[in-house]
Amino acid sequence: PPPPPPPPFFFTPKPAYAIRLSLVGSEMCIRDRTNTAARTRDGAALVGTSGNYVLECAYDVEAGARGESDWFQIIGDALGPHTGYVRDVVATRDGRRAWSCACNFAPRWNASGDGGTYEPTSERETLELFTGDILSLALSERECEGVFVFCGVADGTIRAFDGTGSPPIDMGVVGGTSSTFRGRVAAMCVVDDELLVSGCHDGRVVVHDARVPSAPKIAQGEPLPGKVHDVCALEDGRILVAGEFGLVAYENARGRDGRLVVVDDAFGGVRSGARALALDESRVFVGMASGDVFALDAA
Repeated sequence: PPPPPPPPFFFTPKPAYAIRLSLVGSEMCIRDRTNTAARTRDGAALVGTSGNYVLECAYDVEAGARGESDWFQIIGDALGPHTGYVRDVVATRDGRRAWSCACNFAPRWNASGDGGTYEPTSERETLELFTGDILSLALSERECEGVFVFCGVADGTIRAFDGTGSPPIDMGVVGGTSSTFRGRVAAMCVVDDELLVSGCHDGRVVVHDARVPSAPKIAQGEPLPGKVHDVCALEDGRILVAGEFGLVAYENARGRDGRLVVVDDAFGGVRSGARALALDESRVFVGMASGDVFALDAA
């Protein structure tokens, strides 16, 4: 019989932290710590690099699926340089504003009109911390309320900024004075623009109110046996956490009586070495420490 067809382009084995770059052409939730990408509009994305720059890229999903080499092209000028390699990138839903982080700075980039390329903004628009490096970013947009940017910090805190106007307003530490210092906050996601889920290197997963950053935490899970590397929300409300322990699924982000409820301690049978997550409408794509990337049914 003839040999089987080649796998889709995004199943090519890659270092696990490159999963976001390889999935940028799909309808995915895209975020990572080292080589990261944020979809900005149809057929375009901002891609962070270890070369201290953010690149604006255009992609063609169908061409990529056919294995064509030019499915992914850089457009516009490189944005930067940053003070270190780019750990994370987030963008508003309309693609007009974006933030990227490196070291303890998160500069803002503005798109020049509909479909225009991104341009740097003044230094006064940059989110700046003096307590540690920014390891991860998350963004919440609420109609009539504005845009809020959350910075996961190496000192174990999360810092909130109101990025609606100019310059951004520092809203302080998420959780306020009651916030417990944890391990490095390496992963975050926002659920329904209401709940901020964060995971850190000491295995803790904590949920805060994204609408009232100063409020105490809403829920927390029992410490997981290893570092948390990524978190995402599935369509049915479950929270999926990737880390050294594999994949753990929680019932939802609100928890019960202040505790997150584990519904699967080995989602998809994965019990170790999960590094990165991405979603489409029905699947979860998992990047492993071994470099393998595979898909699981999200139902």
